[in-house]
Amino acid sequence: MTTGLKIVVVFLVLYVNKGLAARRSFNVGVSESADPGHAITCVRRLYLSWLDGEGQFRITAGNKDDRFAVRRDTGELIVKRYLNFDIDPHYELRVANDIGDKKEIKIKISVADDPNYPPFFNPRCYIPPRTRNTTDIWPLMGTLHSLLGYQALFTDRKRGSRSAMALDNDRCEAKVYVIYKGDSWDYYVPVGTTPNFSFGCANDQTPKRSTPTIKPYWNASYDRPEDSAINPLWFVDQKKKHKRHILAEINLKDMTTESPSVYECTMDLQAPNIGIKASMKFSVEAIGCPDGFYGGNCSETCVCQNGGSCHPFNGACKCPDGWKGRACDIKDPKVVMSPTYQNVTSGQTVRLSCEVVNVDPVSTFGWALNGKELHCDDGNRMVTSRGFNTQFNRTFVNVSIDVKITSLDRSGEYACAYRATDGKIYRQFAKIALEGKFSPDCRSCFSWAMSAETIALYCASTLGFLFFLALMTECYLKRRRAKGEKPFAMLAKKDPDVKKPIAEFPDMVRRATVENVYTV
Repeated sequence: MTTGLKIVVVFLVLYVNKGLAARRSFNVGVSESADPGHAITCVRRLYLSWLDGEGQFRITAGNKDDRFAVRRDTGELIVKRYLNFDIDPHYELRVANDIGDKKEIKIKISVADDPNYPPFFNPRCYIPPRTRNTTDIWPLMGTLHSLLGYQALFTDRKRGSRSAMALDNDRCEAKVYVIYKGDSWDYYVPVGTTPNFSFGCANDQTPKRSTPTIKPYWNASYDRPEDSAINPLWFVDQKKKHKRHILAEINLKDMTTESPSVYECTMDLQAPNIGIKASMKFSVEAIGCPDGFYGGNCSETCVCQNGGSCHPFNGACKCPDGWKGRACDIKDPKVVMSPTYQNVTSGQTVRLSCEVVNVDPVSTFGWALNGKELHCDDGNRMVTSRGFNTQFNRTFVNVSIDVKITSLDRSGEYACAYRATDGKIYRQFAKIALEGKFSPDCRSCFSWAMSAETIALYCASTLGFLFFLALMTECYLKRRRAKGEKPFAMLAKKDPDVKKPIAEFPDMVRRATVENVYTV
């Protein structure tokens, strides 16, 4: 075989191998809002479309944070844990067969962004879990302050057979739907009539609360709002067909959950066979859902793990330090520094605490002052503790340092650094001022330490100088005009009398780049 023919054969072999490798790679997609258990594709079908093999399939690589799994019975690739587009939009899995030559195929997964996911945790209307473990009680309790103190919104009234509550987390709103039907309403409001109804409330609390409203639907069998909280079975009569199905929609907007909201309300109902005018005192108190539940009826199950807080409105999770994701099940190593700023007097001792959570505790910390490493022999006392927090299911390493501020050189920016086993460095900073001043070695201390009064003084001084300069220029021009002289003209670059500069010096002064030095 000639040399030229050998080269051609080699290129053909490389081309075929490249084609085979490409055919063993598959692209699939899944929405980030897919629930655990959602089937993405069938691994057995993808595998057998190119390779021979039987038995079980398993993921050998690329399954970051254990987000996916393969069902042993069907060979389907499923979502094992909640996904998040902002955290990981792409995955590249390698799947092999347990029997045979165990060749692998590559599955590239693209996570599609869902603008309504994950649910938003609104702290303004968050309600802590209640101690009473009863899921048939709503998270909001309404009370009519009459002689008996009737609690109108306390329960869901026979497991939702006549009423329901819908919650809007983004706007901190709640809606209560109540259905009224019966022989008495058929008599009070005859067919073909529409009653006159008005309802108004006032609130004199500080801060002022938004007032509730009531909107009636007099023929709710045919005219009612589209809301998943409304049960269609409300309008199905089993024994007797009623002529009227009245739906009342109670709106509670912009709620404040820290303390009960109290209203003075008036109601006026005028129908052919009934007339009601009433004044009442009405209050709404947020009592929350039992731990682990959320929703209008507190019947939905929370998914928050590792000590995450579950929002009673929509089940959104607020993760503690060290965790992130829809269910707080993705490790998020973090450094927490306290305090972050302190102003001390001369001779005062400051204790800085630096805690790193959810990282491998087998390592060391490094401390620095204004970019220079600190040591124990410099008069600093360092204490290190390691452990495991069972409440939040995370490891922690805590290092504190005691520093005595005796001079301006001991003030400035203190930093703690932690190098993880994967080589990544985590840092956090704190600024210590000595009687309001910082060491000149602290370059970052002067960009933000200026007080509002100082900034205002600088602005006023600049404006005063510009005003003075404008007055002097105007006086000079008036004197020139009084002497009959032509005022001077500003020269432009296109003027032929203006010579070009001999040399230009761009970026004459550059800001110096200072890097902190750590030894960890």
